[in-house]
Amino acid sequence: MTINQVDASGVVGDWQNLTISGQVAVTVENIGGTAVNSSFRVKVFEDASGNGIFDASEIVYGQKNMSGLAAGALVTVNVSVAGAVLFRNNLIHAFVDSNDQVNESDESNNYGNTGVSCATDPPVGTLDTTLEWSWTSSTTVSNSTNVLMTPAVMDVTDGNGNGPDGIPDIIFVSTAYNGGNVGQRGQLRVVRGTDGVEMYTVTDPVLDVDLTHINSLAVGDLDGDGNPDIVGNGFPRNRVKAFVGATGALMWESDPLSNDFYWGGVSIADLNGDGMPEVLAGPHAINGSTGALIWTGTPPPGGNPIDNWGVSYAADLDLDGLPEVIFGNTVYHGQDNSPLWLGGDVMAQDAFLSFRSMSAVGNFDADPEAEIVFVSGGQVWLCNHTLTPVWGPVPISDTGVGIQAGGPPTIADFDGDGFPEIGVAGSDRYAVLDTDGTVLWRANVVDTSSGITGSSVFDFDCDGTAEVVYGDQTMLWVYRGSDGAALLQIDRSSCTGTEYPLVADVDGDGHAEIIAPANTNCGFGPEKGIFVWGALDNNWAPTREVWNQHAYSITNVNDDGTIPAIPQNNWLFPPGTPHNNFRQNSESSCSAGPLPDLTASQVSCDANASTVTVRIGNGGAADVGAGVPVSFYDADPLNGGMWLASTVTSVTLAPGTWEDLSVALPPTPGASSRFVVADDTGVLDSFDQIKGIINECDETNNVGGGADVCPGCALPPTDMVGWWPLDEDPTNTSSTEEILFGQNGTVVGFVSQNPNEYVGNSMEFFGTGHVRVPSHNRLNFTTGDLSIDAWIRPCSAQPRAGGERGIATIDPIVDKRGLGLLGEIAGYRLFLFNNRLALTLADPFNPGQTDFISTGDPLSDCTWTHVAATVDRDTSVVLYVNGDVIGQFIPTGKQGSLGNGGSLLIGSGHPIAGSAATFFGAIDEVEIFSRAITQGEVRRIYNAGRAGKCKKSCSISSAASCCGVSSQVTVTLCNDSQQICQMKWEPASCAPTNGPIPDLNYMPFSAYPPTGDPVFDPRSVGPGECVSICVPLDCSVLGVGPNTWLYGMRTLFEDPDNPGEFIALCTDCGTLSVPAPCNSSIFCPACAFYGGCGTVWDAGDFVGTPFDFAISNPDTIGWNVDYAFAADPANSNGLPVISLDGLPPGTQVTGSIFVPAGQTVPVSVTASFEAHDPFVAHDVAILLDLDGDGTLEPAATGGLRSKAPPLPLPCSDFDGDGDVDLGDFAQFTLCFAGPGNPPAANCPASVDADCDADNDVDADDYAIVVQNLSGSF
Repeated sequence: MTINQVDASGVVGDWQNLTISGQVAVTVENIGGTAVNSSFRVKVFEDASGNGIFDASEIVYGQKNMSGLAAGALVTVNVSVAGAVLFRNNLIHAFVDSNDQVNESDESNNYGNTGVSCATDPPVGTLDTTLEWSWTSSTTVSNSTNVLMTPAVMDVTDGNGNGPDGIPDIIFVSTAYNGGNVGQRGQLRVVRGTDGVEMYTVTDPVLDVDLTHINSLAVGDLDGDGNPDIVGNGFPRNRVKAFVGATGALMWESDPLSNDFYWGGVSIADLNGDGMPEVLAGPHAINGSTGALIWTGTPPPGGNPIDNWGVSYAADLDLDGLPEVIFGNTVYHGQDNSPLWLGGDVMAQDAFLSFRSMSAVGNFDADPEAEIVFVSGGQVWLCNHTLTPVWGPVPISDTGVGIQAGGPPTIADFDGDGFPEIGVAGSDRYAVLDTDGTVLWRANVVDTSSGITGSSVFDFDCDGTAEVVYGDQTMLWVYRGSDGAALLQIDRSSCTGTEYPLVADVDGDGHAEIIAPANTNCGFGPEKGIFVWGALDNNWAPTREVWNQHAYSITNVNDDGTIPAIPQNNWLFPPGTPHNNFRQNSESSCSAGPLPDLTASQVSCDANASTVTVRIGNGGAADVGAGVPVSFYDADPLNGGMWLASTVTSVTLAPGTWEDLSVALPPTPGASSRFVVADDTGVLDSFDQIKGIINECDETNNVGGGADVCPGCALPPTDMVGWWPLDEDPTNTSSTEEILFGQNGTVVGFVSQNPNEYVGNSMEFFGTGHVRVPSHNRLNFTTGDLSIDAWIRPCSAQPRAGGERGIATIDPIVDKRGLGLLGEIAGYRLFLFNNRLALTLADPFNPGQTDFISTGDPLSDCTWTHVAATVDRDTSVVLYVNGDVIGQFIPTGKQGSLGNGGSLLIGSGHPIAGSAATFFGAIDEVEIFSRAITQGEVRRIYNAGRAGKCKKSCSISSAASCCGVSSQVTVTLCNDSQQICQMKWEPASCAPTNGPIPDLNYMPFSAYPPTGDPVFDPRSVGPGECVSICVPLDCSVLGVGPNTWLYGMRTLFEDPDNPGEFIALCTDCGTLSVPAPCNSSIFCPACAFYGGCGTVWDAGDFVGTPFDFAISNPDTIGWNVDYAFAADPANSNGLPVISLDGLPPGTQVTGSIFVPAGQTVPVSVTASFEAHDPFVAHDVAILLDLDGDGTLEPAATGGLRSKAPPLPLPCSDFDGDGDVDLGDFAQFTLCFAGPGNPPAANCPASVDADCDADNDVDADDYAIVVQNLSGSF
């Protein structure tokens, strides 16, 4: 008996938990000549060992007994299956006669699996075509859009200058020139193959290239760095230029060549097999790494000079292991370290061939050496590798009219007879010649502009015959290879040269596309640019994502753009079924065969939701090598999901094997969904489908993950009074941290750590240990409400302690019971009763303990489960499992005090309450709240899963100097969560250590603590980020000498369920140092983001004196800070007018400065005053952009006043009483009259108020008086 098929289409799976259920249909056939009369069994299993047979340790999904089977009969056995799988769509195996009841002639064929059906049939495509995209315009050198050369296809860039990214690019040169002459400038461009988006354009005129008319590029790794480079004819035309493929930067410009070179293209080949390729440009060999000229070929005999016409390339014609160079009608030895090849080195030549010849190589006879096809003067020759003619000349055209030139030939099996034919274009015909030179067919074309266009061929529909892809002056044609019938005709204009349309997989979707250049030169049509056509149903045969040069053959370049040191000969490789073509790309899957089936499943996250892990498996029939791309998204990539990261597999995946891959991802706000796609480069193809590199039998099962696989951390509910993460390793420390108030616990007995399980780490309890937390009033609640939650993994298989009070098995999670005020048991306990969640309330005023026990199914054994209990003392006790209500009760008679002096125990019952029970299993994330939290809040914690609750932090600078009226301290707010949080700051009380807290003002409040809103507005803080805030202090109310005082702060986080409501999760205290004596020279440090200062600057002489302000950086890294200094041009009295740095009044002084970490940098500004007014300070502000959002925000404010220099004039003691005091100032003010005015009428005659002797009493005199009075009152 054999198994013909194992059909798992009736199986459904949970690909996160990796389980399956349903039916498997197993087709069994009795291929023997005798009926099976006994019963036999069909067993369905997973081959975890990978040996292809059933082992006793392997999972059996199901089995079914059958009664017998006639000779030659076939039966389908439907087996019900269920169980765990290693990965999504893993191979399901079937074993017939697994109970060994049938005596068979062959027992080795009793097995089958689902992978047998994972194979490909040859694709059957049509020529129904759609334009996938076109590049016809650009914002860079916008008038340069005509393309007159053969493009190249290669993955060269990712758009960031980092090299290949797995997405093919199209490389070409465009020009603004619209005529038909050669030698015009053009710009090198690279566009993305999926959509034509420009990756870069080389715009420097110095780097212009002369590839605009016929000359074509070549692409390959020239310098051995593993990344492809670009090379082509330069401008001027006697030099070749090479460019870095990733960026377009110039690599080198070659030594001068012997003559101008155009009407063809360059090629890349390794001429000496050293792994470092050379560049071929006409009869020149150039060092690919440096651009140095290696040799120049000599012209053939007969007087014809070396021409600027044609495409040179390399091939090992004589099979000596070293390539020759073919150019025009001449073949050169390609390898030698001597700098120049002389005429004697010419291997062979034939005078019947014009020096203007195009060629291709292939094998047309029984010997292994290659033959050469030459095209010249409108005729075709076939020569052997010594240039001895085999046949020819054969005319391309049968009319004898038009330009008799002929383009570069193409070699392929056009008619499917197993032998090569030759395709070549002339001015009015495209001809296909059979192996012996007879004309197979001709088609009419229009190419009067040059008559030298090329063509490519490809078997689009996998029927064994190659279709011809050709473009003349007005049309793109696809001809059937066997008879020349026109299968496709599309408008496309070109002035024509040696260019041709080509075939490659430009978007990596596993199917071929046609890439065609177009131009309006010569006025043959409106089309210009690059056009990419694909199959309407995306069903053309697969092919390479590479076409690297005009003289392309499959083996001359590797898929990654490296150049083979010793390439396989294209006409001999692969053995048995050689390519034997030229200018034809490979049809990589035109035959049936086994395929892999890659899947993604079991997407999971670490505790911080920042590392995502996925299992990539192969449930197909063929191996897949390492390097398969796997991409990660924040949502379904086919429905707008954003790409996050990509990685690759590191091992070969044989059928039935898998690999777990992990990537570190930046956390996103409220992250919950993560999608992972196997065989995905991270960019959709032109059909908006996932872009892979592996051909699979099932492309629909590559996506794993979902909407809730990686939730972000949950913001803890308010009024939390205890939080024990239980992350510690009890073997290293006996302390367990309580992260809110420092209510740390102690491990008693034996408890172990579970690393990376569940939220962070957890603790495993074995019935011999627990965690003890000392009693605290905040954990007692007296008559208040409360809530408890935790993650638990109970395991009932472990041995148990005895029952309690004669009831069934108890697993205590949290127990806070002890003796209450009346000597009775008081408190609360969260526990499991026979694996059902329960809560105990013990009220000494209503003696006895009440157990509230949930009903329904018990908890899943040895499975992580979230449990919670909420208590509203008046109305309800609610029990939750995994966010769902599983019990609701009224706490009748339990409104008394729960307060007691007993410790809080985790993992054990309280002995004083008569409990001998202990917990068996794991406990994690124990929290207690001083209110009944809502079901929404419970669900929020449960939905966060392994991400847990968000942990926040805050800090405050340890000291600050406060002198005079103001100073500033820096507080830091940090977001330790994995989601964006809205955070703000407000003052908080801290218990003093050396005296009372002074009435310290936090500006702009007049009292401490403030009443009303917090000082600063909320700000958005990203995951793992910190922000610094400059908090201004008003020290004027201290009224104390040198001392140290405490001050505090707390950080608030917006509740996501209640916008506008803020939760205080962090309180920190610091010290404020008040120095003495006070230094009267005060400046206001402009620290981060915001602030306020009452400082007044003295600007010095009113003529214009620099003064300083400062920018302080409290961060641990340096900042580039944009700043502005603004001053009101005049105060309310209109005088004096002020300008800064000579700018018009009211104009800000702006600039940018680097402030090192932890330093303060002064910035000088010059102020100019129209007149002195030393007692009036202009309002000024320093504005900074410290958060990089481009907005300048106030960082410090103050006043700026003029200050006159001291003058040796006796303008002080106006009242003649021997001192200088306020009386003198009062006398002067009676004299003040303003600019240009003599003393006022009420000025005492004894007072000489004209201090500067300019015959008026104005602000200048006022300033002198103030200067003389300084320090006197």
